[in-house]
Amino acid sequence: MDGEVVTAFKCTTKDTVDFYTGKNAHVVGVTIIEPNHEPAGSGCCVPGLHVSPTAIEALRSMRHKRCEQTPWRFWRVSVAKADILDKQTRGDAEKWRVRAYRVEEEIPLATVIGCDPAVFQGRVATVRAEIETWPAIAWLRPEREITTTDLEPLIERWHAALSHYKRPGWWGTGELPKKARLVRTRAAAADAATATAATAAAAADAATAAADAADAAATAAAAADAAAAVTAAADAARSLWPYWCRWYIRPRYVLWRSVRWRLAGLPEDRNPWAPLVAMFRLGVIPIGYVRGEFVIYCPPPAAKATKEAA
Repeated sequence: MDGEVVTAFKCTTKDTVDFYTGKNAHVVGVTIIEPNHEPAGSGCCVPGLHVSPTAIEALRSMRHKRCEQTPWRFWRVSVAKADILDKQTRGDAEKWRVRAYRVEEEIPLATVIGCDPAVFQGRVATVRAEIETWPAIAWLRPEREITTTDLEPLIERWHAALSHYKRPGWWGTGELPKKARLVRTRAAAADAATATAATAAAAADAATAAADAADAAATAAAAADAAAAVTAAADAARSLWPYWCRWYIRPRYVLWRSVRWRLAGLPEDRNPWAPLVAMFRLGVIPIGYVRGEFVIYCPPPAAKATKEAA
């Protein structure tokens, strides 16, 4: 390369090819060139090669890519400054569009997220052990009658965790309503869910902020396993759990986020997903915020429901 050279980072599929064309295989020592690039000043979302200035930004920029393509692979590359066409920042990730770069070395994921490899593998093992318990979740089939005594500690943990992610102006008092209401029949749950939820948007924003905090580890070695397990668990429950649950507490979303949280090694006292998973295991499903209340659908015990149906 002629002229001054800078370091950048590239994320690819597990087959080493880029996500967009699927043609540029990454091999150490190879220079990748895009001959049909748009000129400088055209923006980042036009033809060219895309890289990031740091490894963690390369990871963050890929957070919306399909999980089926994991585990992603990361590469340190060198770019001539003259080949940098555009730079763009979205959220906490910067992206460069360049005309060419040289592949220098592959970077382990543990290095990308700034974690000791042994520690990271321990997280992966913990996550896989959790995933193995998902098929045993008693979706809406509690073994006994669930009461407020069972749920209050979990609701408190949910509120406490979300409180770390609130932003000014989200809700009047600065706190989500802590009043909880248990509904015992599916009809009552559906009726409650149709009501306008004044705090639903605030809760959703807070949950999204909590989820974003875990995105630095979104592509862990176990991510593909987790994605498949989430799909299997959600499919098993699809005919049982209410489709009208608020999106931020639906099983598929919660299970996937709980995995990402633990892979990221974030503090458990700030983890809003763990208490929701604990509710699922009890056989109940939270509906979300409805008219200033946190509504939870608590069906009768499985044995009682079977007897009444007979």
